[in-house]
Amino acid sequence: MKKSKFIICNLLLVFSFAWQVNSQQFQIDKTKSIITVSGTSSLHDWDVTTKTFDGEVNAVTEESFNINHLFIKIKSTSLKSGKKSMDKNTYKALKTKKHEFITFTMTKMNSITPLEDGNYRMKVSGDLEVAGQKRSILITFLVSKNQDGIGIIGSKVIHMTDYGIEPPKALLGAITTGDQITIKFNTKFKTEQS
Repeated sequence: MKKSKFIICNLLLVFSFAWQVNSQQFQIDKTKSIITVSGTSSLHDWDVTTKTFDGEVNAVTEESFNINHLFIKIKSTSLKSGKKSMDKNTYKALKTKKHEFITFTMTKMNSITPLEDGNYRMKVSGDLEVAGQKRSILITFLVSKNQDGIGIIGSKVIHMTDYGIEPPKALLGAITTGDQITIKFNTKFKTEQS
């Protein structure tokens, strides 16, 4: 009995060591990444963007490619529209004084589909926290890998009211914002050494 326990412990150590050797840590490349939030209003469509956010990925890059960990952290006030009045309404809706960050944390890899061009389509579950409200979401994105790192591109439609956010209004309610928004991301992650 003791011998079998010893063998099992050694096997677990070997598998754990192999996982650590094959997995690699990547950090967001802020010079090549952008997140855009798009929506509608009774006047015109709108966008807010940020290029200053943090993120990290842990991935197995040898043989069978897989992402073990994905985390994104956006400072809410880094989202900019180019119009101060709109930004002010956005920050008020996001309750930035109480909730400084928007975060996404992957909780489960649901599927990985290799594509003909050497890229991958991945479907993951994760927790998206906005304005202090956390919700589990399902998101699909495209992943590319090269010698410089990993690229992740995709989009996700959400509703502001699901996160306790009242769609912003302007001019005493004359301009109203649609509840549905689309989060689009084009992100690049580089190895920690580069």
